[in-house]
Amino acid sequence: MPLTYLSAAQISALADTAIARLSTTMLGTLTQSQASGLNTGAIDSLSSDQIGAISATAVRGLTATQIPHFGSTLVLDTEQLMALSGAQLGYFSATQVGALDETHMSVLSAAQVGGLGATNFQALAATQVAALSRTQIAGLTVAEMRALTSDDMGEFSATQIGQLASTQIAGLTALVHRDMPDTFSAWRNAAGLGDLEPLAIDHFDSGALMLEAAAQGLGVAFMHESHFADAHDDRLVRLFGIEVESPYSYWFACRPRALAQRPVRLFHDWLIATIGDPGV
Repeated sequence: MPLTYLSAAQISALADTAIARLSTTMLGTLTQSQASGLNTGAIDSLSSDQIGAISATAVRGLTATQIPHFGSTLVLDTEQLMALSGAQLGYFSATQVGALDETHMSVLSAAQVGGLGATNFQALAATQVAALSRTQIAGLTVAEMRALTSDDMGEFSATQIGQLASTQIAGLTALVHRDMPDTFSAWRNAAGLGDLEPLAIDHFDSGALMLEAAAQGLGVAFMHESHFADAHDDRLVRLFGIEVESPYSYWFACRPRALAQRPVRLFHDWLIATIGDPGV
């Protein structure tokens, strides 16, 4: 009897050995509804060629119970993988996620990457994270951002990092200078994200160490633009393009009568003129 005439319930009732004897041609005729009727034992009995014969349309019917049985080496091809929804990607086992190669990663949509979930995202190797496109990165959830390790973040290129949305900061650690603890709050308010809380806030005594920590993937540094510009570090990129007025100021302090002295006055006038120059 052709499979066309069998319901999902009838497919489910077939013995595992009967399913295992189906030709690739017959398996290629499975409908989405029929695919949802395959029991896990039957899936386990299928060869890679048989699984590869199932159409992309049919794999859309796979359930949370079925998907983890499609082999630890993930025998689905790219066309079948592209047909899965983000929710179905979330049913993958950690081993299956770890088996995704760069080709598999490249065909996933932003919605599919977002569907992987934090637990499965932790299963990705640094090389898999490095293969994510700008669009895929933009689709990462806060939970997935928090699942990234420092090694994962270190694999991100400056171009990839530049695609992060401001709300994704909730999944990362904010790096601030101990002498300027309000820099993150100032940025958060300027971005209109007053309720946003990062994963953590780490304080540093050195701006250079902050930038190195950011370059190593340990978090996002919040500091004056001049510090970033002076670093000339290709591993770093400016995020979000939000101009923020610094809550901190520099002051020239001396005794009032000292300004009457020519050397002090010359230094004062030079300093004010220099720091007031937008090009400096």
